[in-house]
Amino acid sequence: MPLFDYKCPNCGKKISKLVKVYDESVPCPDCNTLMEKDYSGKVTGGLGKKTSSCTGDCKHCSGCK
Repeated sequence: MPLFDYKCPNCGKKISKLVKVYDESVPCPDCNTLMEKDYSGKVTGGLGKKTSSCTGDCKHCSGCK
């Protein structure tokens, strides 16, 4: 199960959460708005190689190579 950081677009609360699947919907514990993934830091591919154009949001591409 992946661990992701989330930020609420409504109230700004930040949390980390273990999810069962990548695109699981996570409601804010304070205001119940659906949270967005909070990407920070460098992203590496599945083989540990640094990627130059990857945002970490794999649902928009075929994954890191």
